[in-house]
Amino acid sequence: MDLPDFLTRHEYGNIRLTGHRIDLMHVVDFLKEGCSAQQIQAEFPTLPLDLIRQTASFYQAEREEVDSYVARCHEEMDRAYAAYQPGPGVLKVRRLMEQLRQADAAHAADPTWATLSIGEKLRRVEAEECSKTG
Repeated sequence: MDLPDFLTRHEYGNIRLTGHRIDLMHVVDFLKEGCSAQQIQAEFPTLPLDLIRQTASFYQAEREEVDSYVARCHEEMDRAYAAYQPGPGVLKVRRLMEQLRQADAAHAADPTWATLSIGEKLRRVEAEECSKTG
C-alpha cells in the first residue's frame, strides 16, 4: 500500500501518523466505531483535526488494504497477549488483590473494615493466614 506523506511505515511494519506515535490502527478503530474527527481528537489531543480528516479520507479510499492492515495488527496483539506470561511480581499483586477482595466480602458487615487502609487490611489478612497455618 502506498502511503501519503501524513502516514509513515516504521521498521516493524506499523503505520503511524507522521510526526506522532499514534498508529493508523487506532484512528481506524475509532472511525469504525462511528467516531467523528472531533471525538478522535478528544482521545488524541495532539492530532490536528485536518490530519484526522486526511486519515479518514485515506481510509475511505483504501478501505480494503487498511482493513487488512488493521486486522493484522489486531491478530499480532492477540498473539502477544496470549503469549504473555506474568512475572512473579504481577502474580503476587494478583494474589494480594484476590485476598483483599475476599476479605472485603467477608468483612462487609464490619463498618470499621471499610475505613482501614489497604496496608492495614493486608496486615490483618496475613495475620489471619498465619493463625490458620500456625
